[in-house]
Amino acid sequence: MNLGKAIRAALVPAYWKGLVRAVVPTTDHAKAFAELEFATVIDVGGNVGQFSLFASHRWPTALIHAFEPIPDQSDRFAAVHGNRVTLHRCALGEKEAKLPIHIASRKDSSSLLPLGNRQKTMFEMDEIGTIEVSVKRLDEVLDANQLPQPALLKIDVQGFEYEVLRGATRLLDHFSHIYVEVSFIELYEGQKLDSEITAMLNALGFMLSGQFNITRDPGGNLVQADLLFKNQERAEP
Repeated sequence: MNLGKAIRAALVPAYWKGLVRAVVPTTDHAKAFAELEFATVIDVGGNVGQFSLFASHRWPTALIHAFEPIPDQSDRFAAVHGNRVTLHRCALGEKEAKLPIHIASRKDSSSLLPLGNRQKTMFEMDEIGTIEVSVKRLDEVLDANQLPQPALLKIDVQGFEYEVLRGATRLLDHFSHIYVEVSFIELYEGQKLDSEITAMLNALGFMLSGQFNITRDPGGNLVQADLLFKNQERAEP
């Protein structure tokens, strides 16, 4: 737990339900959404509820759906959020399947893709096992009429972001913004990098609006960032 972040979060009573379970809200995303309002938030890669905790405070009336396939993580998520967030205990991808998820020694870095050497060395972790999880398409889980507008799609699934988007092509036009973690170097085996994700979203009418939470290597080279894309048809100017 980041102690400084936890202390700052403790000043907000809405975050206490998470803090008592060692779940700290991801307030580092606040700058990205400083001027944006949403009626729906889809949290793909819910982990133990950090982003949903931030979102439920930032947009207190928003409908929130979250996806987290790892049992002990989703159990902690449910303990924090109860009925406030609709939790789907599955992963999302391009097609329905049963797939092994690679469990990292840092659980929030677990992925449907094997951990690459750079991920292991740069972030000081290793793979400690696998479990089989259910993978579904977002298009098959939710309908457009379940997305009050405006809607945000947040994706942070450790290298599997491209596949999540491929499984949501029918619904993507119903989101005003997409907030996705991308990598500029391969951290997970076979993952799609930022250029491929950006090209796909550009082709679907989403333009880059901002770049946040940038991670660089010791040489100053880009490693990861959170990218905010705006739907040219739906988003406010």
